Amino acid sequence: MKIYPNGIYNPGKLSVYLNCGAIKEEIDGLPFRVNITNDLGVSVVSQSNKLDYGDTSLFGWKSLINNAVLPNRFKIRLTVSRTKMVAKPNFSLVLNNRFVQLLDSGEYSDVEFEISNDGGKPLILPAHRLVLTSISPVFKTMFNGPFKDSDSKVIKIENVQPEVFKIFLEILYGKQIEFDEHFAPVALHLLSLASKYGIRELGESIVECLEYNLSPDTAIDALCCADRFQQEYVDLKPSVLDYICENLKNVLLSDGYRNLLSDNNNMKLVSEITMAMAGIKHSDDHLNEMNGGIKNNEKTKNESGNSSSSSSSSSSSSSSRKRGRGIP
Repeated sequence: MKIYPNGIYNPGKLSVYLNCGAIKEEIDGLPFRVNITNDLGVSVVSQSNKLDYGDTSLFGWKSLINNAVLPNRFKIRLTVSRTKMVAKPNFSLVLNNRFVQLLDSGEYSDVEFEISNDGGKPLILPAHRLVLTSISPVFKTMFNGPFKDSDSKVIKIENVQPEVFKIFLEILYGKQIEFDEHFAPVALHLLSLASKYGIRELGESIVECLEYNLSPDTAIDALCCADRFQQEYVDLKPSVLDYICENLKNVLLSDGYRNLLSDNNNMKLVSEITMAMAGIKHSDDHLNEMNGGIKNNEKTKNESGNSSSSSSSSSSSSSSRKRGRGIP
C-alpha cells in the first residue's frame, strides 16, 4: 500500500493506492475496499471499488478524503476480496487406471477382438462396447448396426500385428504409453488404426508425440508416417524434413536411412530429402517428374541388362555348340 498524505494531483487530499507487485493477474478485477478509522475504531471514511490496473501497477483513490477532517491518529485498512475457490478432486488418472484394469482382466466384457497372427494362434482381446462406442464413431455404427443383433460377439481383425492392436486398445482405455525409439515404427500402424476407426484425437496425439520426440533414429520412420498420412496431417512432413536437414549427418548415418535407400519404392522420399537439403520447396508434380525419370532410368537399365543377358546367353550357346563339335 502507498499513502500520499498531501495527495498527488490534489494538494490537501489523502491519496491511497495498492501496489499489485507480482500478483497483478491474480487480483486484477477483484473487489477492493478502503476503510479509515480513528483511535476509537469509528469509521471516518469507507469506499469500495474494483481493482483495474490496466497498464500500471498502482490502483486506488487520488482524492480519498480531505486532510482537514482526518483525526491526528487513524488506521487505514485495505481489503481485497476473493471468491472462495472450491477444490474439485481430479479422478481422471484413477479412472484411467480402473479402465485399463478392466481391459486387462476382461471383466464384464461384451465383445472380443480376434487378431490373426500370421498363421499362428490368433490373439483374443476382450473389450467393452460402451468404452469403444464412446470413443469411435465407427465402433458406434458397428454396434448399433447389424452387429447389434448378432449372436456372435467376436470381431475378426486382419492385416494388423496383434501387439499393435493391443497397444491401440490400451490407448483407447487410457493407458499411458511411453515413447521411445521402438514406438516410431508402431506409430505408422496406430495412425492407420486411428484413421480407420475415425479417432482424430488419437491421430493428432500420435503426430504430436512423433514431432516432440524426433531423433536421428526415429526421423525416417516419422517421415514415412508423414508421407502416408500427408492429407490428414499436413504439417507433419515439413516439420520432419526440417529436423532431418538440421540433423543431417546423424540421420544419414542411421539404420532408418540405410533401410530407406535399400528399397526402390522409397525414391520419392529420398528425392524429398534431397530437395529439402537444397532448400527447394517441393511440389507433387515436380516429385512425380523426378520419380518418373528415376523409374524410366531403371527400366532402361533393366532392358539393357536383359538385352546383354540375352546376347551373352546366345554367345554362350554358340560357344557351347562350337566346343561341342570339338568333343569326340
